[in-house]
Amino acid sequence: MKTVCVQCRVRKPKGDGLTAARDPPRLPPKYRGAHACVQCRAMKVRCSGESPRCANCTRRGRLCSYPAIGVSKSKSQPGFNVSESSFTPGPPSESRALDNTPTHTLSDSDSGAAVLTWDQDFDHYFSHLHCLPAYSFLHEATVKKRCRERTINHALKLSLCAITALVHSRHSAYREKWAHESEHHILDRLEEPSIFHLQALLLVIRYRAESGKPRRAFMLAGLAARSAVALRLNYEHPELDQVAQEVRRRTFWSLYLLEDVFCVGLKEFELCRPEIIQFQLPCEYPEFGDQKEATTSFLQPGMGLEPDTLGSRGIYVKLAFTRRSIMKLNRQIYLKEIDHTGLFCAIEHFQSDLRRISSQFTPDDQYPPTSPADFEWRPRYVMMHMSFRQCQCDLNIEGIKPRDVSTMRHRCLKNAEEILQILSYYDQHADVEQVLDFDAAVCTYHAARLVLFGTFSGTGDSSSSMETAISNAERSLDILSRRFSFSAAVEPMRDDLSRLIESYKGLARSPGEAVHDIEQGPRAAPGVSKAAVARQRLSVHSLLLRSDFVDDSREAATEPSREVSAEQWRERWTYTSAHPPVSSAPISF
Repeated sequence: MKTVCVQCRVRKPKGDGLTAARDPPRLPPKYRGAHACVQCRAMKVRCSGESPRCANCTRRGRLCSYPAIGVSKSKSQPGFNVSESSFTPGPPSESRALDNTPTHTLSDSDSGAAVLTWDQDFDHYFSHLHCLPAYSFLHEATVKKRCRERTINHALKLSLCAITALVHSRHSAYREKWAHESEHHILDRLEEPSIFHLQALLLVIRYRAESGKPRRAFMLAGLAARSAVALRLNYEHPELDQVAQEVRRRTFWSLYLLEDVFCVGLKEFELCRPEIIQFQLPCEYPEFGDQKEATTSFLQPGMGLEPDTLGSRGIYVKLAFTRRSIMKLNRQIYLKEIDHTGLFCAIEHFQSDLRRISSQFTPDDQYPPTSPADFEWRPRYVMMHMSFRQCQCDLNIEGIKPRDVSTMRHRCLKNAEEILQILSYYDQHADVEQVLDFDAAVCTYHAARLVLFGTFSGTGDSSSSMETAISNAERSLDILSRRFSFSAAVEPMRDDLSRLIESYKGLARSPGEAVHDIEQGPRAAPGVSKAAVARQRLSVHSLLLRSDFVDDSREAATEPSREVSAEQWRERWTYTSAHPPVSSAPISF
């Protein structure tokens, strides 16, 4: 048999067979390198090989990077762990390492313990967070498919894992780095708004708020609002398929709900004015998940036909709008900007709105359920009914007619007691890992305050005794401590409620102290002008209050600014520190 050298065997020319005997076998050198970027390789599509970004990545608006020369083959095999250094914030070129690594596994380099994979993190998100109104803007099937294909947006991937890790108290060594990396990625592409970056930013803002950084969360919220209107997300886009349209709507509604984290009823801090929203309310999950077309209602009446029933997601958004409007009315009353005639008409209008919303509840969303022990206490159901009853509590406004005072107070306390009862039912029957949104903590805090105040003041016709009221408040505090143990934003409410419980216990032992001395009322943000303080009364749960922004305008002048005396300021703004609160009961600015 004729011996053929390796070169001839590959190229198939006619060889004499002598070279193979003299030289060791070797493959021919490669004269052409691989020009495909990592992203095109993962999707198995043709890559133009252009630098800094290929045509495909430019068109899709994603990161583009090429494999480093001389990288060992072992690092390109599936299952390669991403170490802590991969998440260390750095220049954009370094921060892309995580997105380029074809793996979904995170590893703890310090302990060597196995941790959740990307897929498992996403499963936790869609199991425990996606059901909450503020986190329901992602389409589960699409996100998981892109996760498997390794084409999911880099910033969205990191922010999703960061917020999931925070809520479930996992990955404590990494979650801050993931949030920082996601935020850095978004800010580095500030002039290129994207719905994926907006979704990631919403999760980062929630992470910052819940992890005790309200200043950063507040400033990033303004950027999120600009990004949304830059993408025209406040308008319908009927040219898109059903999933894309609903994702746009839900993303914008999540931004709309974000405003309540910072303050309620202050026009200067509104992220999304209601009049600019030109699309329908979110649909329910079956239609969203199955990619079916669904027609819902609009935020304000008069924009389209009102359906007979509306899902819990849509009703929750409507209730958020109504609560903001009620708090705006409270602020107008406090500043004496409305007369008694206007007040009566406004209260009638809100009560009519709440009756109409109540009539749109589906049979499965009615409260109380037929059998509470066998009922599925869904987070959306619980939050919807807590918010509905908080609206009724907020309508207990100073200035109503004397003959209506007793009725309004009784209704207020009845709804406050029902809020605590709903939360108690939920805590007994829901999964221990299932969390609730920040707004549920706000409703619980104010309901507990109202029950304590109404019971001890003796003016609320409350059915609770003093011991029962304290017991209900203590149980609510325990639920807040367990269900919101991860949240730094809820901590001030827990601390204040604990203070109130101890104060009311002391009042029960020695009834000499006045109830009004226990309640502190709305706070004023420190470091701002007195003119702003007169109009911005903030509750303890307001992250705007916790931000402690300081007005340093006096440093703009070479000489120190002359402080206006308190008397001059009161005369200028017709405000007196002895002005009574807007309601005899605690208010919830």
